[in-house]
Amino acid sequence: MGWKYDPRRMGPAGSDPDRHPDVMWSAIERIDCPALVVRGADSDLFLEQDAAKLVSRLRHAQFVQIPGAGHTVQGDQPRALTAALLDFLQESFRAQRRISPTG
Repeated sequence: MGWKYDPRRMGPAGSDPDRHPDVMWSAIERIDCPALVVRGADSDLFLEQDAAKLVSRLRHAQFVQIPGAGHTVQGDQPRALTAALLDFLQESFRAQRRISPTG
């Protein structure tokens, strides 16, 4: 899996040591909040095996694949993305309420 970003925004490849793939993967492994990994089922940029690798490295990740969407899920299937986000946020809220102390 290669990291995809706009080099005009982030600078030339290799110019920032904090953006080296090894550094970025180790940073991902430190993320401790709920995360939703969204993939357009028809994406030719974010492959299913790459999404699986990302989900396996995040501690509290869920994965959703949106049918009929390519790489720009928000433009291809905005209603399906909204539904997936709402489900994720509602479940995260319910889980947080279950583990929060009742004071």
